[in-house]
Amino acid sequence: MYMLLNLAVGDAGSWPGATDATTPAEGHMLIDSVRAYARNPGVVADVQDASPVPGGHDPAGSNASVQAATPSQGLASTSGVPTAEGSHVTAVYRFFDTRTGDHFYTNSTAEKAQILQTLPWFTYEGTPWATPTPGADTIDVFRFFDTGTNAHFFTTSVGERDQIIRTAPSYKYEGVAFEAYADAGAPGTVTLERFFNTKTGQHHFAGNAEETAGINQGAAGPGWIDEGKGFTVHAPGDGMLFA
Repeated sequence: MYMLLNLAVGDAGSWPGATDATTPAEGHMLIDSVRAYARNPGVVADVQDASPVPGGHDPAGSNASVQAATPSQGLASTSGVPTAEGSHVTAVYRFFDTRTGDHFYTNSTAEKAQILQTLPWFTYEGTPWATPTPGADTIDVFRFFDTGTNAHFFTTSVGERDQIIRTAPSYKYEGVAFEAYADAGAPGTVTLERFFNTKTGQHHFAGNAEETAGINQGAAGPGWIDEGKGFTVHAPGDGMLFA
């Protein structure tokens, strides 16, 4: 695949308008990286990235973008590995953004490595849980980036996804992040508790009862509202094997 990056200067009737005597004779376009997306937002695409540096955050679905000072929007495909229960799961990596206080989750080893190499304000917190490989018993987890808070949001609700796309322009849809279990009672699983902070506009997903209780009791600070069950993932355990 080849990409053509055009340094357009506009023409009459379009932004920024036609050139005139004040237009510089030459211009320069500094590109940090270029990212390609699958046309179908429901397909998790393999991407190739250059080294990112701080910048803006481009909505997913664009043909190309300048890389942002946030985790990559390209959601790289991953393959599951077997567990002791016989299912196939993929490790999820959790980061803490020390600038915003937001937690970020990805099951892409490439994205994990990219963050570790280029975003020093992201603190790696390990693997809190895992996601199943796609199947008849799984559902999509959709990922958004909120340009207002520089935080990510995850939901399995198609209705909520579509409502956000229609009514919340600051939320940029980034496609399917990973899978979750359709059955909250499946063996070896944990259902994450979803919280919303009325002061910061951020969401958080608690991975166990102790964390949920702590947030509800104010251990994470003021403003957190318990929104109920988020989505169901594979619980961490000794039987979980990762390459």
